[in-house]
Amino acid sequence: MLNLQFKSPLAGIQSIESLVKHLNINCNKITYLLENINSLYEGPIPILKSNGKPRPIYLCEPRLKYFLKRLNSKIFKVVSYPDFLHGALPNRDTYTNISQHLNAEVICNFDIQSFFTAITYEHVFDIFKNFFHFSAEVSHVLAKLTTVNNQVPQGSPCSSYIANLVFYRSEVNVVQKLRNKNFVYTRFVDDISVSSLSKKTKEDINEVHRIVVGMIRAYQFSLQSEKRSIAPSCKTRSLTVNKINIVKSKLSIPKKKRANIRAALYQLEQHFQEKDMKFVVKNFESVQGRVLYYSKYHPKSADKMMKRLKKIHIEISPLLKHYKRNRLKSDIRKYRNKNYIRNKPAITQKV
Repeated sequence: MLNLQFKSPLAGIQSIESLVKHLNINCNKITYLLENINSLYEGPIPILKSNGKPRPIYLCEPRLKYFLKRLNSKIFKVVSYPDFLHGALPNRDTYTNISQHLNAEVICNFDIQSFFTAITYEHVFDIFKNFFHFSAEVSHVLAKLTTVNNQVPQGSPCSSYIANLVFYRSEVNVVQKLRNKNFVYTRFVDDISVSSLSKKTKEDINEVHRIVVGMIRAYQFSLQSEKRSIAPSCKTRSLTVNKINIVKSKLSIPKKKRANIRAALYQLEQHFQEKDMKFVVKNFESVQGRVLYYSKYHPKSADKMMKRLKKIHIEISPLLKHYKRNRLKSDIRKYRNKNYIRNKPAITQKV
């Protein structure tokens, strides 16, 4: 039976003392984090997405990161999340999300614009205060420590859990309304998909948009309209969810993308044969991630690709570990130097 509810087994935490006890941390640590919170998040660091646009990522100082991970394990991970959510949850991913829409005749896709940066302190405070039923004092402290510049920092340990909970007040009602009209609703973080196994009229589709967009805008979020699509299915056309094609009961990565993944693996092998270890080590994890992604949807053909990757990995494993450590240090150093130069006060000469 489907679970369509957000449920928390926690008794409402009403004081900082109770919070400290529940998280099993020192009270002085929370005081330190609150007093220094503006310097404990580092960013935004622009990371390019596949479409070429920058994604602002934040790094957490180790003491803050430890606290946020405690928050995850003791608070966010004990929540029972409804089955229509598939982002950043155990045993759920893009594959489980897309699988809910197999054999669909109609699919509507909605992408929330700049989702994490649009989730504010007020949204997070509301989650702690009215979903978890924590006191206003505790809710303020937790909202303060999980936001920066009045937004949820993408890349922080808690960001995906907060994104999953942000619609807790209305999402269940939206799902139920759509189910009553024989639609299936799923959400993968900021991507909402609604499908039907039967053909629908234009009025039915307009009603789906009214319900879903109404929920999005009620939270002061915006719709990224260029990703919004409605596609009727037929024998020669595929539907798309999370950039994966659905042809009746089969899931498939688009042909051009499959070719690009195979080409990337071939290129890696060529450089490996030429003993160009600098290129191989630098690009190995990227190619490996793409092949693993490929294997989700095309396991038979991906099996041979994984064996080819394994041969390379055996040879470069020590080099890869060393490269990963140095790359992280280098990226952080470059970012800090760039910010230092940008914010460095101008030197004035005395005349």
